[in-house]
Amino acid sequence: MTITITTTSVAFILLSFGLVSCGVWLFKSFQKDGGVREYGRVGYLLSLLLLGFGFKNGIMGFGALFFAKNSEMLYFVLIASHLFLGIITLLGVYTIYNIFSHRIASYLGMVLAGILGIGLVATTIATHPRPFITPQNGIEWNMNFPLSLLVFCLLFISIGSILYIFIRVFFVTETRSVKIFSFSLSVLALAGIVLVFMQLILPHSDVITVGTQIFDFGIMVGSILFIIVLLIVPIINNIIQNRKEKAFNLSKKL
Repeated sequence: MTITITTTSVAFILLSFGLVSCGVWLFKSFQKDGGVREYGRVGYLLSLLLLGFGFKNGIMGFGALFFAKNSEMLYFVLIASHLFLGIITLLGVYTIYNIFSHRIASYLGMVLAGILGIGLVATTIATHPRPFITPQNGIEWNMNFPLSLLVFCLLFISIGSILYIFIRVFFVTETRSVKIFSFSLSVLALAGIVLVFMQLILPHSDVITVGTQIFDFGIMVGSILFIIVLLIVPIINNIIQNRKEKAFNLSKKL
């Protein structure tokens, strides 16, 4: 097992780190007064959903890092990733049910998500994709169209659940930090849906590696935005706030 740094491994590891940061930030926000606590335990489900996405993308990222030149191991990485994608999709539908209480619709949605998840794993095993490293140093997962379509359907449902939930949270919450977080995550979720549609559904040119590079670059940009919004901006805000407090305390002494 050798480490090979590819655009795919960097992209998915960054995305995993960003999503985990989102999950941890959201979990902490539910420990404080205010925010979106009116949803009760749903906040913890949302945190778990984001952490699950982070773990799923971590499998892809670290798999691409350690097994970039081993097609058979990349195939097993793909199976593990698709298995967790099915679980995350179920969790996304269940979380929507807990927020909006559409009981019948949620049960039907969970049944549909479960069928799609089982079908995804079964199709992955049946078609046995053979991923490979491209000359541009990315990982092409080499899935046929039926498998790509199944992956897109599950990603659309799971990412779409995040998009729907945080749009609703944005309009309900009165806390400024949660509003910014919800808006940022909604925009990034929408961008993610567009990106996977372009990668998995739109017809590619004969040089499929070009699509892989664009996809990896898009993930990197989204991941960097995650990190900026959730890590760098709060640090800057804290520094500014601390300076304001020090200036205020100094003025009181004078």
